[in-house]
Order: sequence, then structure tokens, then C-alpha cells
Amino acid sequence: MRTYSFRSIPSEENLIDKENCEIIAESWRIVDSRSASAFSSACFGLFVLQRVLSKIPMLRPLFSLSESDDIFNLPEAHPVRRHARLFTNILHISVKNVDELEAQVAPTVFKYGERHYRPDITPHMTEENVRIFCAQIVCTVFDFLRETEATPKCAESWIELMRYLGQKLLDGFDFAKLTAERKISINRNDHHLFLML
Repeated sequence: MRTYSFRSIPSEENLIDKENCEIIAESWRIVDSRSASAFSSACFGLFVLQRVLSKIPMLRPLFSLSESDDIFNLPEAHPVRRHARLFTNILHISVKNVDELEAQVAPTVFKYGERHYRPDITPHMTEENVRIFCAQIVCTVFDFLRETEATPKCAESWIELMRYLGQKLLDGFDFAKLTAERKISINRNDHHLFLML
């Protein structure tokens, strides 16, 4: 049995360097503004979901969508709109705290990954699908940037951020799976993880 604690593994330095953090923050400011004005009552997450669903159409039923549904013409109360807003908020928090990912963002994304361990979602929660999702986020960011703003350094920065967030999402999902299969247990009093090996 091994014991791990998030508190016992401090982050020595930020995962993304200062220049890349600034590039991500500046490009997100531009993208957030342009995506909000591109389509009335749309958020960035809807544009991402549109791309994802075109690449992985078998996810449409998970969002209560038929083949003919246009996600931009759905009522505000539709589940896909709620998911898009939630996703946009998580991304916004990630960008706002990009210089403190491990401390400020990782727990939220990890928890979001845990919540995806459900019978209807589990078969689709694969590394390949998460990679596609992350790639479509980067592509959507670049949909809203002009040629002079869409630099290779900007692409590198966003890819680095999405690689990190995708891995944390999968970590949370895997943790929930191991817990459900009783291969891991938690002492929630001191936040230590006990792995049965």
C-alpha cells in the first residue's frame, strides 16, 4: 500500500512559463470577446461543442441532441447550453489562473473528470476522445484569432494548456473508476490517497 497526498507534492514552479501564460491570457481576452459577439446568446463552449460533435457525432445523444438539431438554435434551458456554459466557465477559470494551474485549476478539472464516471458517459470517456476535444478547443480559439494574432507561439501555448487540462480530466475520471472498482480508497480527513497495489 502506498500513500499519496497532494499536499506532500508541492509544485516547485509553474507548469507553463510566464511568456506563454501572457499569450494565453491575451488571446483568450480576444477570443472571449469575439465569440460573445459572433452569435447572439452564444458562448465559446457552443462553438467548441459544434466542432466536437461534427468530429464525434456519437456524442450527440449524450447531450440530448438529434442528428438535425442545431445547437445554436436550442432553448437556453437545453442541456447542451448548460454544458457549454459550464465548460466555458472552467476554461475561463483555467486561463485566469494559468500561472497557478496546479493549485487553482487542477482540483476543479479533476473533479469534473470524476463526474464523468457514469454508465452513459464512461464508454465515450477515452483518451482519444479527450484529445479530440482538446484539439477542437485549440482550433476554435484560432477560429477567432486574426492571422497576425494566430502565431506559432500562441498555438504552442494553447496546446500546452490543453494537454495539461486533458490529462487532469482523465486523471479525475480514472480516479473515480478506481474508487468504484474498490482499487483505491481515500481518507477524506487528511486528503491522503491510499492505493491498493
